[in-house]
Amino acid sequence: MTLKAIIFDYDDTLVKTRESKWKALKETARRYYNLEITDQDIQAFWGKPFAEMLTGSLKNIDTFETLRERYFTVTSEVPMLIHAGALESLNKLYDKYLVSILTSST
Repeated sequence: MTLKAIIFDYDDTLVKTRESKWKALKETARRYYNLEITDQDIQAFWGKPFAEMLTGSLKNIDTFETLRERYFTVTSEVPMLIHAGALESLNKLYDKYLVSILTSST
């Protein structure tokens, strides 16, 4: 069998999505609402549709629209961290294969 393509999941496979996004959620809560949220608060809503995850993690403290705007402001300041070796591995594969990366997040 000949490989025609290699497909990677982006979130928490190539990059540390959970680490970066959870940091941004906690910072949004702290900066805009003087609210401390825990990993458990976020975990209860992680993997749910975005609006439900955001409003639930931030304890329905504001409208979705305002939470989204403030969260995106913070996420633009929090770098997405790549897993060790991911970039090097992708670069090696690009020379020989069609490589695709999938994500369900924004």
